[in-house]
Amino acid sequence: MQYRRTISMKSVHKIIEKIYEASTDDGLWPGVMQDVRHLFNGARCLMFTPHVAPTANNSLWASLDLSANDLKEYVEYYHTRDLWSLNAETMGYIRSGTCFIGQELIDDKLFEESEYFNDYTRYIEVKNLIASTVHDGTGRSGVPRVMMSVYGGLQSDAYTNKDLLAYQRLVPHVQNSLVLRQKFISLQSHERTIDRLLDSQPRPVLILKSGGTVVKVNEEAEDFLRRQSVLNLRSGQLRVEDSKTQREIDRAIWTTANSSRGNEAEPRSSCVQMSNPASTRPYNLTFYPIPSLLDDAGLDARVLLEILDPNHSSFLDASVVSAFYDLTNAERALCESLLAGYSLISAACRLGITEGTARQRLKLIFRKTDTRSQPDLIRLLMTYSPR
Repeated sequence: MQYRRTISMKSVHKIIEKIYEASTDDGLWPGVMQDVRHLFNGARCLMFTPHVAPTANNSLWASLDLSANDLKEYVEYYHTRDLWSLNAETMGYIRSGTCFIGQELIDDKLFEESEYFNDYTRYIEVKNLIASTVHDGTGRSGVPRVMMSVYGGLQSDAYTNKDLLAYQRLVPHVQNSLVLRQKFISLQSHERTIDRLLDSQPRPVLILKSGGTVVKVNEEAEDFLRRQSVLNLRSGQLRVEDSKTQREIDRAIWTTANSSRGNEAEPRSSCVQMSNPASTRPYNLTFYPIPSLLDDAGLDARVLLEILDPNHSSFLDASVVSAFYDLTNAERALCESLLAGYSLISAACRLGITEGTARQRLKLIFRKTDTRSQPDLIRLLMTYSPR
């Protein structure tokens, strides 16, 4: 049997960095999949769009291990004999974010007696499978279109639950990167992409240069700046009276701007909470990096700032994240309170629990969602909340 090495979290985190880099360059996905293959000691790997030819517009077929002829044979014939994919669909495994191994789908003996194994997978020297299906940002939300698969060699051991847990750490990041990829593809197909990016946002949004100068705002942002007095524009710069909040905003702009052009391995967003005199719930300011390919007007646009005003926003829910990470109803309620802008103490009062219980519940949420702080959690929730 083939030896399978221990999977290190350091290696997982390095791959996550590359996953986000690939959101703006399809040419990087084969390398990402190669790293995933090595991580799980696989013989082959493939990210592909089932039932869509590799030559179709915006399809994603990424592998350095399978030849063009191997892929052609699969598309033209063997995808209708692929017992892993067919059984996964029949058994309800084809859901966004679901991870599974081959033995959950079909018994080894039956698989080895099949045409698919004897005429195809044995030819490319694979027998075991660990895979996940994810949504790529097209079609109906939550309906998966992309499968990410690693195949063990003919002499390999079956993948285990421990392997599945490590694989699951990668999946939400792949999901997020593919959704970003689709947004970038959509934006590239239109002229004046920065303007379109602004117009597509239902919340207040501002576009900033690396030094913090505001170069564009949407109508919602203009309305926000008029109706409140905490955040102001002075000589094109964002200014608040509270010095601590001003430092946090300046730091968030600098960090995000420097990650948008490849100065860091992973494009990073930043989150700042700003006091709201009209409410106990603060404003949430989230700073996102803008890839250079979207800066069609030569504005040196580096940062997109999205503002969540809890008093002027439709209700945001945590249903998608809760379902994906298997959060309890109590954990989901705490997430939704935090997402609405309540502090942890205020959320505890609102939910009728003690602060200590809220903190313990938050720690469990961090563990389940692989986040490390409230800003990290808020970013995750906002990414998957209905807009």
